[in-house]
Amino acid sequence: MLRGPRALRPRQARRLGFALLTSAGLWLGLEAAVTVGFAEALRAYDSPPRAADPELVVMPGHPYLIYEYRPGRHEERGVTIDINDFGLRGAELARPKPPGERRLMVTGDSSVFGFGVPEGQTLVDAAAAALGVRGVNAGLPGYSTLQTQNLLSLRAWATEPDLVVIGNLWSDNTFDRFVDKEVIATLRAWDRGPTGALWRLMQRSAVFRFADWTLRVAPKAEQVRTVTWTRDRAPEGRMGRRRVEINDYQANLYQIAEAAIQRGAGVAFLMLPNREDLGGGPTDRPPAWAPYRAVLREAAAAYGAPLIDGPALFSADGRDADALFIDEMHPTAAGQAVLGAGVAEALRGAGWPQRPLTLRRPGAPPVRADPFVAAGP
Repeated sequence: MLRGPRALRPRQARRLGFALLTSAGLWLGLEAAVTVGFAEALRAYDSPPRAADPELVVMPGHPYLIYEYRPGRHEERGVTIDINDFGLRGAELARPKPPGERRLMVTGDSSVFGFGVPEGQTLVDAAAAALGVRGVNAGLPGYSTLQTQNLLSLRAWATEPDLVVIGNLWSDNTFDRFVDKEVIATLRAWDRGPTGALWRLMQRSAVFRFADWTLRVAPKAEQVRTVTWTRDRAPEGRMGRRRVEINDYQANLYQIAEAAIQRGAGVAFLMLPNREDLGGGPTDRPPAWAPYRAVLREAAAAYGAPLIDGPALFSADGRDADALFIDEMHPTAAGQAVLGAGVAEALRGAGWPQRPLTLRRPGAPPVRADPFVAAGP
């Protein structure tokens, strides 16, 4: 005859209860001690503190972003720039967003940021003024799609954009001395599903957050690298690796778009121009950024989203490259105005901001091969 589990004797029950209460008390005591004794590290866990870096004057290291701008006013390349509390270029933004205010965000790197261009003269400023909305410049020098995702998750989604123009390109496709996902600490704030739920549950523990900060996140702040942009078509001298591999770039574009849609924001895409689009570059083979431009163009088509074609806008403008570019890739104030007008025209043509954009929800994108990167190890 089978019997059920034998009930605990009163003495055994008391011992077990005492052991459980003691363990719980010790754990709560440890949680309290860590909460009080390591409060600074726990605050840093959500958005790590700015750490001094000798190579970057105003962009110190950051384990989730690789580097960032300090809020405040800076003199740079002969112009004054303002960085607000979100770490973005421009004036402070009200929180929460005032009723009735519409916000246009543009992501990207220094070409969107407005390298060498005075305040108020970036493409974001021009587009926002033409549309009668508030601009949010989420372009930062050297930022890739991976950095942009973390920036959005940490801070920039709090600006409550109504439409996001995704303009990331140059920093993702460049060949450099580092690969973003190898030096950036994973940020899981956008993670959904069982993995994200378990991670968020564990993060309720001060002991876990302190251990994760100490062992995984904080050391990444020391792994800052200098960012470069390369036009070289020849394989000689290259590291052979992009900062963001082409399939990761494609996935990141989709993830930024999906995150915007989930927050009720529209999505458009911006293809940035460079000097070679106006002629004068080598013609023996396509440039290294061509596959990444193709990915961006196809992402816009997959979502049925507006695509602002910067190279076409610059070609149609009629002015020479010296009038539209400071250097190889950074638009002058005049070039920024051309791009801003193009953004406004495309969005106005799609009915925004009077009505939301109509977008598709595409399936999984195809797996791609990068012709500029050797296959295999």
